[in-house]
Amino acid sequence: MALETQEVSTERERIRAIEATLSYLATKADVALLKADVERLRADMIKWQVGLAIAVVGAVFAIVRFAG
Repeated sequence: MALETQEVSTERERIRAIEATLSYLATKADVALLKADVERLRADMIKWQVGLAIAVVGAVFAIVRFAG
């Protein structure tokens, strides 16, 4: 009987530890929201890179035109 009580107590401790950990885990909704944010940021980065590349090419052509 004492062994069963000890086993139940051990199982309860394990369940408490699992429940304490669950609050830190991401849900499917959290992951979906994160994926959407990453995609939005990726698109923004591509826009900035393309815009910057166009500006640099324009600046180079202007320098070549006025210097040469």
